Amino acid sequence: MEAKSLLGILRMLNRKYDINPREWHMLIEDKLSNIYITGPNGCWKIKVDSFYGYNPNPVAIVTRIEDEDIPYGFHARHKGSPHYGFRPVPRKMMERLIEEIEETDQPPYETLKKILKTVMATEPVPSRSLRGTIMHGPIMHAPRLEDISDAQRKLEFNMSSEMEKLTGKKYYYIG
Repeated sequence: MEAKSLLGILRMLNRKYDINPREWHMLIEDKLSNIYITGPNGCWKIKVDSFYGYNPNPVAIVTRIEDEDIPYGFHARHKGSPHYGFRPVPRKMMERLIEEIEETDQPPYETLKKILKTVMATEPVPSRSLRGTIMHGPIMHAPRLEDISDAQRKLEFNMSSEMEKLTGKKYYYIG
């Protein structure tokens, strides 16, 4: 386990993503302030000290977890979903969307669905190659993952305890 700024952790993971932007998934476990990020070469669990409060540079603890320690609910949620990543949005699609927004006072849902479907069907690209309008995601959300093993409970307890030492705030774990 390593305590760092959230920005530092995300930069480290972004460098790994840029090497191979395929097969990434992200899930936020809201009630426990956890982020799970899997990539082709590993899985990381990040506990953040402030999901919902203002903190310009939140403290986070990151640990790399083994495949057998990844909660079952994580895999079940992303099965069949597009891989997480950065994708460029074609300029013509954005221009059409802007025109529709200017012409009507109703949100152009059909155009948005078409853009989303088209863009998410493309492969993610390295972040350093992006220009213009981009989309990133999907990011899955769960209040709490099911089927937590003893090893996952222990990891959650250890990370919560470590975060409590760092911040002086009480963190709740799965007990």
